[in-house]
Amino acid sequence: MATKELILETLLKNKGKYISGEELSKDLNVSRMAINKAIQGLKQQGYTIKSVTNKGYLLENEPDVLNKLALAAELSKERVENIEVLESIDSTNIYAKNLAQNGVNNKYVVISNEQTKGKGRLGRTFVSPKNKGIYLSIIVKPNRDISNLTSITAFSSVAVCKAIENVYNIKTNIKWVNDVYINGKKVCGILTEASIEGETGKVDYLVIGIGINVNESTNEFPEEIKDIATSLKIQTGKEMKRNILCVELIKQLDTMIDNLDKNDEYFTGYKDRCNTIGKEVEINTFTEKKLGFVKALNEDFSLTIEYPNGLIEKLSSGEVSIKNIK
Repeated sequence: MATKELILETLLKNKGKYISGEELSKDLNVSRMAINKAIQGLKQQGYTIKSVTNKGYLLENEPDVLNKLALAAELSKERVENIEVLESIDSTNIYAKNLAQNGVNNKYVVISNEQTKGKGRLGRTFVSPKNKGIYLSIIVKPNRDISNLTSITAFSSVAVCKAIENVYNIKTNIKWVNDVYINGKKVCGILTEASIEGETGKVDYLVIGIGINVNESTNEFPEEIKDIATSLKIQTGKEMKRNILCVELIKQLDTMIDNLDKNDEYFTGYKDRCNTIGKEVEINTFTEKKLGFVKALNEDFSLTIEYPNGLIEKLSSGEVSIKNIK
């Protein structure tokens, strides 16, 4: 790493403490002049660094920047080695799928500060403005067959909810199957894509793409989604540093992946948050649209639907739209 990055890493790991120039010079084996130049460079990038004679340098504030150094201050060295942070990319899912095909590790994470062609379900676009949200994809190698994929997608939505709730102390809901809502508006979309071995039906890898609206204002959403989308800033009034939520999200996803066999725990967490149970819905099966009532959520994360003619069936795929969503 360059001198500036090494100094930033030290300051981030010692938040609330002064680090002397002499100590930095000795530990990094660089001159005091180089340190001063690096500090000035960090200030130009938006970092607030206090300098006091005989005490050293104190990091007082940092810009809302997602980078590996910001994450490294809160995650282990081994974890950060399996995280890649980009300034801009067409889609983190596309990028992650290419990495997965080339054999990167389970739980490898790709994050970008911007997506130019963010992917949503059914070929839709996920709006991903620069330095506003969290756009993250994680590679999962679950060693299971395709029949278990719905549960992993549902587990992911619970992990996202837990991360948001832990950081913001706000109630979240899940619209079946994996959209995260707050106060009736969508704050997060999740797209799971899989590579399946043709002969065995086993999942070679999954890429779980997560897009969270963090610091957008109401007027920053496009006209076509402004009535249904929201951000954490809008809902809480807090403009939070994205790396804080990103660290918690990675921790929750890691825990989820390590506990894919604990269906009961995640099913309970999902059911408690699911805003689709007991609602009138429009169901899009991709071949037709019809109205129904959601009677129950089943343990395989399918829905039990009752239709106006009295027919009851199990819905395992498709899309539902809730009337009078809350």
